Amino acid sequence: MAEQVIKHIHELGMEHCVFEIKLLASDSEQPQLHGMEVVEFHVTTNPGQPVRPLSKVVSGGELSRISLAIQVVTAQFSDIPTLIFDEGDVGISGGIAEMVGNKLRLLGTNSQILCVTHQAQVASQAHQHLNVYKQSMIRKALPVSVY
Repeated sequence: MAEQVIKHIHELGMEHCVFEIKLLASDSEQPQLHGMEVVEFHVTTNPGQPVRPLSKVVSGGELSRISLAIQVVTAQFSDIPTLIFDEGDVGISGGIAEMVGNKLRLLGTNSQILCVTHQAQVASQAHQHLNVYKQSMIRKALPVSVY
């Protein structure tokens, strides 16, 4: 699985990223629902740096792309009907944004994908578009009369 994830991560513009899956012994002496081990994703995004737990190393944009790569690889084994990506294109543009769009479209063959994006390259891969916007309702304070 790690080899497949790495392939997608590299395609998403993180050519120097190293991704490893580590099985660590559980603290429990009894088997748990998911076995006797805990699965951790370890990564380094800079050449020469040691791999460390994903949560301690990556930025938000890097985490979004790594997460997308993991989803693409595991989608064939999943029955999750809907995946939501909220601005997973932060800090990217051009060809990398287009690749993110391609990966999301690939995921869309097995699941419904909802994606909040500001990138035309990402949005162009969608089957359907919704325009969502915020509207602020500023209310003026009304004078209060006390009798």
